[in-house]
Amino acid sequence: MLTQFSSLKSKIHLLFLLFFLLICQLTFSQRRPHLVQEVPTSVTAISKDQIADVSTISIGNLTEKIFRDQTSHAVIKTESNYNFSLSGLGQRKVLVFFNATGKPSYINSQTFNSNGDITNAMERIEVLKGPETYAWNNNNGVISAIKYLGTEKSKETMTAPQTYQPYYQAPVINFTGMTPIKNDDWMNNITKKINLGTFSETISNNEYGKGGSAFHDYKPFEGFKDVETETIQYKDLNGIVRKEIYREYYKDGWMYEEVTYYDCNGKKIHFDSSLYDDYGYEWEYMELEYEGGKPVAGYRDIADEDEEGYYDFREYYNPFQNRFEEDPLGDPAWSNYDDYSFDNGTLDDPCCNSKRFLVYIGPSLIIEDYSDDEKLNMWGVKAELTRYFSCKFGATLDLGYNFGSILDTKYSKLNLLGGLSWVPAEKWGLDKKFTFSVHALAGVQFLKSKFEYMGISDEQKNTSFTAAVGPRLDFKLKDKLYVGAGAEYMPVFGDDKTANNYRFFFGARFQF
Repeated sequence: MLTQFSSLKSKIHLLFLLFFLLICQLTFSQRRPHLVQEVPTSVTAISKDQIADVSTISIGNLTEKIFRDQTSHAVIKTESNYNFSLSGLGQRKVLVFFNATGKPSYINSQTFNSNGDITNAMERIEVLKGPETYAWNNNNGVISAIKYLGTEKSKETMTAPQTYQPYYQAPVINFTGMTPIKNDDWMNNITKKINLGTFSETISNNEYGKGGSAFHDYKPFEGFKDVETETIQYKDLNGIVRKEIYREYYKDGWMYEEVTYYDCNGKKIHFDSSLYDDYGYEWEYMELEYEGGKPVAGYRDIADEDEEGYYDFREYYNPFQNRFEEDPLGDPAWSNYDDYSFDNGTLDDPCCNSKRFLVYIGPSLIIEDYSDDEKLNMWGVKAELTRYFSCKFGATLDLGYNFGSILDTKYSKLNLLGGLSWVPAEKWGLDKKFTFSVHALAGVQFLKSKFEYMGISDEQKNTSFTAAVGPRLDFKLKDKLYVGAGAEYMPVFGDDKTANNYRFFFGARFQF
């Protein structure tokens, strides 16, 4: 009896252990919002005479502090701390001080290795004659410095201390008399978003061509209070998602945003994400460029007001390691980095802005290889149905009926073919004024001949393998209506020889 009780007790303990592990797994695997916030506090920004309200936010490997003047609410400075432990490194600390116009006036960046030793530092100062940059590098424990005056051509070597010391002291900016920055409209907008709860709607949107749509979906972030999510999917008229915006709204006024762009086939081509503080000010966080749906280049930075000035303070995407790392200069992984142009204006291009089902119908002429010295012209009609699966490739069904006579014999033939249609040039694509396409089809020919002479009649039927290869050029008359003409080599493969036939056609193209 005691043994049975002990066994039962052990089973109960085991069940409790399994239940505990299950709860832990659910807790740690639960999806979490992107931002982790701390309660805002008041601290000394530069000197004891300048007190600021500081907001602290964390995302990924970055912790960002934003200092605002208590009276004017203008940004005084930011402190960014990047943790590179996943890359086997230490951390980088970046200080950015702003002037009364909101532009960076002083930047200080320090990078540490995993042992806490400084490896390099950079200081950038905005002065009347242009920016001055001081770059310190630690080589084998000896710190050297180079001063850049606006351009690298005017650099000069400086005598540096044995240990890094900032060369310049950030000034105290006087914000007295400045009109206070208000965020009432921004906060009201955030509140409205949060109060939407669970809600969705689809509305017409022509950003990617007439007939497109935008699907808006709102829902509270599961398991978290006062966080609302918004997802907007912009679709072209073929139902392909071309852009997706994902946002997280936080009750205290912060917002996280991701924007992903897709090509006509639904593959990623560009991604960027940003943070918005409680005054609606955007702090860009990450950009990625894709090829073939895979990331090939990118960077992460929380402040890039001045592209030239902030370039050296970013961490870059390593496509070989699938991670962001510090300074990639000299690494072949970024040898073509400058070839990528972010936000180059092509992301909103409504490429392949046409319906994917195409119907073509019109008269046709087959020049039949009747004999070595004779040709037979067979008139008729040709009809096509093509379903394009991308801007370039589609599947085509072709139905044609032609008839003609020579001497005392009447001929009629039914061609049933299927294959591929290809649009090789985007500038002459499906949605352009002219469409140039090439077709490669194969199928069967049902030939019927009837001989009649002086009361004598004979009828023959024959089935042969045939094909059709050739181009077609269409001209747009109006939306969804084209006229076009084409030519095809159309051989017929018989038992003894191949008949080299040709088909010419003209007609109308409709899209739906």
